[in-house]
Amino acid sequence: MKKILFINACIRPHSRTLLLAQEVIKKLDGEIEEVNLCHENIYPLDWEHLEERDQLVMQKDFSAPIFKYANQFIRADEILIAAPCWDSAFPSILKVYLEHVTIAGLTFQYTPEGISIGSCNAKRMIYVTTSGGPF
Repeated sequence: MKKILFINACIRPHSRTLLLAQEVIKKLDGEIEEVNLCHENIYPLDWEHLEERDQLVMQKDFSAPIFKYANQFIRADEILIAAPCWDSAFPSILKVYLEHVTIAGLTFQYTPEGISIGSCNAKRMIYVTTSGGPF
């Protein structure tokens, strides 16, 4: 069965983006795993965590908790991201999540020419967004 990773960056409980994403989910065939970024203990990477991550990457030890989101991301067959458009941008928690997912040697590799190549299983990524006022 396909693994579908649903990354929910919708902050408002009655978000139009979330309602639209739920309709998309109904059309997908597979096992849905949701990461609700509002409920995750996710933090911006600081110097201490970057040093820890860099050491683990050099050792090719991707089993540490800091790689939780990246490991989940690379195993997904399809990825659905739901993030509303706020003032021409997306919620900052999504950027923080992406910092935890983009890891050289795990979610992407570099060729000898310096070109990055993705290492994820996903054949498709769907990005759902809406914009407008809160009402």
